[in-house]
Amino acid sequence: MENPFEIPLMQLGRTIVALKPVLIDAMGAEALHFVDDNFAKQGFQGTTFQPWPKRAKKQKGANRALLVQTGALRRSIKKADSSDHTTISTDIIYAKIHNEGGEIRHPYREVILSFRGAKGGKLKLAKTSTEAQQRKVTQLRRSSVYNHVVKMPKRQFMPITAGDSPVLTERCAGIIIKKITDALKS
Repeated sequence: MENPFEIPLMQLGRTIVALKPVLIDAMGAEALHFVDDNFAKQGFQGTTFQPWPKRAKKQKGANRALLVQTGALRRSIKKADSSDHTTISTDIIYAKIHNEGGEIRHPYREVILSFRGAKGGKLKLAKTSTEAQQRKVTQLRRSSVYNHVVKMPKRQFMPITAGDSPVLTERCAGIIIKKITDALKS
């Protein structure tokens, strides 16, 4: 007796193979949305939501959203599709230390500090990024910055491994089911 499911199963297999590039593209796009959502929510959607540690109150811009001083990091997240997977990445060099946390070791170095006159004859550290600011410099001083370590808290915004976020996995599974169901209907 012939198997009545043989032909429909072969058609299903061909449909899935034909959909593979579409599925890879859609899952990559969803991963980009997921990363952007993490920036918007100021935390990582893993097995539980993990809000990012707040910055120290004494820092400049303490009330500003985390990891978005210029927006370069958030805008740098890209996807690259291949024949069997999609990769989400960034070319920003400081992305890894923010995503995974860790220590930044600064070596000893000598710097030249620029000062300008302030009220009461005191000196104030001067900005020197424009010509007008440079003209206001009244003194230069050599200074030493000793080696030190900065501890960067983990503020994960993108998965480190494929199964890192059940939220993203569930979103991608929903996309796969919808795309295959739509293809089988037509």
